[in-house]
Amino acid sequence: MDSQQGNFIENIKEGSLSRRQILKTAGALGIAGTTGSFFDSASAATVSPEGYLATIKPRRGGNMTIGIGFGVGASNDPHVSPAGDQNVIRNFNVFNLLFWNDKTGALKPALATSATANADATLWTIKLRSGVTWHDGSAFTADDVVYSLKRIIDPATNALGAPTLAMVDAANIRKIDNLTLEVPMQFPFSVLPDQLATKGMSIVKEGAITFDPPIGTGAFKLVSGDKNRIILERNDNFWVSGMPYLDMVTIVNVMDATARINGVRTGMLDTIYPVDAIGAASVAKDPNVITFVNKTRTYLPLYMNAAVKPFADVRARQALKLATDRESMNRVSYAGEGYIGNDMFGILDSGYPTDVKQTAYDPEKAKALWKAAGNANVKIELWTADEWPAQQSSATVWAQQAKKAGINVTLKTSPADQFDSKVYGVKPFSQDYWNYRPILTMWQEAFNPDSESFKVQNWGPEKTQKLYKQAVGTADPKLRDEITKEMLTIFHNEGPYIVWGFQASPDIYTSRIAGQENSSVRSLNGFHLETFFIKPL
Repeated sequence: MDSQQGNFIENIKEGSLSRRQILKTAGALGIAGTTGSFFDSASAATVSPEGYLATIKPRRGGNMTIGIGFGVGASNDPHVSPAGDQNVIRNFNVFNLLFWNDKTGALKPALATSATANADATLWTIKLRSGVTWHDGSAFTADDVVYSLKRIIDPATNALGAPTLAMVDAANIRKIDNLTLEVPMQFPFSVLPDQLATKGMSIVKEGAITFDPPIGTGAFKLVSGDKNRIILERNDNFWVSGMPYLDMVTIVNVMDATARINGVRTGMLDTIYPVDAIGAASVAKDPNVITFVNKTRTYLPLYMNAAVKPFADVRARQALKLATDRESMNRVSYAGEGYIGNDMFGILDSGYPTDVKQTAYDPEKAKALWKAAGNANVKIELWTADEWPAQQSSATVWAQQAKKAGINVTLKTSPADQFDSKVYGVKPFSQDYWNYRPILTMWQEAFNPDSESFKVQNWGPEKTQKLYKQAVGTADPKLRDEITKEMLTIFHNEGPYIVWGFQASPDIYTSRIAGQENSSVRSLNGFHLETFFIKPL
């Protein structure tokens, strides 16, 4: 590292550069390949992924304020609300799922206690947790689950999660008793519980149509909310004993990344989302700020619409993958703490093909493939925003790398609150953001032609669709894993995603906040706020 690069990193840590200056200077200095960790020489306020629960006894009380980059709440309805951060955080804390993925990615029961399939996986029996109550004091029963699943699937609801349950025979879902229901499939489907553990699968009270206020079973109740701020208060009757610890959580929209960082510095905000390695490094020497490196299996792929030139040519897709220096992107975006990606997803799934050769950075081979596909004079645009952690920084670094491979790319930046409506799925080359999902659940959501998300990248050759149908109809886990490995190997070689890494989110908190836990799904404890607490004085 030369003196210019060293001074640049120190300026980041001292907070003397704006975010725009950081991104611009990083490219000019070639800093992406040489920085090492932005957390080198950081203060002792950096904590391990085990968090504080091992050393500090949790206590009740207090308010935590979270600043988020985007999340205008158009609706409190968890089935139709847009995917903004405010909405997702609210939904995960006001409502509950039937199942959830814990910090290791393992599937765990939530409102359900078990799900059992018949021999050919065409009928599932779900048992529910007893003693759960809604925020209004009424009892949670199978009627609520039957209603919720049917409501999600009903086209009139326009639910975001409808494609996730496309295999369910909604008309014949039925209650067996107060804590048991049967869910029939339209075709053999062996991994239904995984589908029920994704966002959009919130269970609502039977008959709920309006959600002002929303009545859930979650750790917090909604007190008030608008496009700028929502306030949650503790549910004293939450079904997890002793939780939540906090009295209240306030979530405020702070669009500007620098303003979010400054909010934590001054104590006006207790934590923020999103934040990347650049932002975290700028407060690394502040004794009043804690940095918590949360290692997830969330990923931020660059997607290509395979129905649009030049991305329709597999050689073009392969060229862009070879033009990707994953190590450098990991260093800039995740301070070198993330996991290197190999253009595949579901890395914790037992069906993930670990023997597939890692895609290596090869700008010369990328240039040759790009030219062979007839793209020597083609110009492309990569669209980004500041909606997700490391979104802008990773896009900026990738665009610089691609130019070294002779690819004429222009980086375009959208306002965060317009990205979902005007960029995502509209522009043929941009970014997606997926929290950890098992392989077949992810495939159903994004690469099944019946899914709305399929239209984003328009890729799914007949051979992989046949393998998918075969996999979900296979009850034997070992046989199913062999099929998914074959599917993902094809995806690696031909697919429309550049999966360059898995997120290590350097979350930052004021020093008074404790209860941080690593989550394989997403940062901020996987958006499960019930485990946070205020440190004793």
